[in-house]
Amino acid sequence: MSGPGYDELNDWAEEDRFLRDQEREEGVALVEAVRTLLWLAFNRRGASDERAKRLGAQLEQVASSWGADELQAMLTYVVSVFGPESELMDLLFESASKEARHMYTTMRDRLLAEGMELGRSQGMALGRMEGMELGRSQGIERGRAEGIAGVLERILLRRGLSMTEEQRLRIRGCGDPQRLQQWVDRAITAQSVAEVLVD
Repeated sequence: MSGPGYDELNDWAEEDRFLRDQEREEGVALVEAVRTLLWLAFNRRGASDERAKRLGAQLEQVASSWGADELQAMLTYVVSVFGPESELMDLLFESASKEARHMYTTMRDRLLAEGMELGRSQGMALGRMEGMELGRSQGIERGRAEGIAGVLERILLRRGLSMTEEQRLRIRGCGDPQRLQQWVDRAITAQSVAEVLVD
């Protein structure tokens, strides 16, 4: 059987198969990067492990599949969980592309600048040294919570779990990185957003 209708249908089916395969690969890249990050969060000494060494390539694949915004969210998460001076950050920095290294450096500088700015404003009352340290740590803590919340929202979105505005505000308003990390862990297997956010 042939004719213009059959050929168009066949072309459409091939294109559809290609797009589904591509989406599956992109989803696998994101999930593998998140799984590796979660593993490293609980195995901090594993930064020299083979699995950790693959993280740079996984994040590059996330960037090429999902775009720079996704890479920035993942790097924000990594910085917020492991700290800007961790062994893992050195490993990622060495294996990352020029674009990813620039993004990481910019993010790190922004977080440090936010922390220093907050430190300056509170430093007048508490003293210059105490204020700078407090501001830096609060800025990093705030950045950590924002980064984890961003990753959580992206995981929920990519898994097709719809959030109500109330749930979205709850996630964004949570300033506790440990609670957010628990929600990220649950988001990988949960069947609903309510199941993720249960206390």
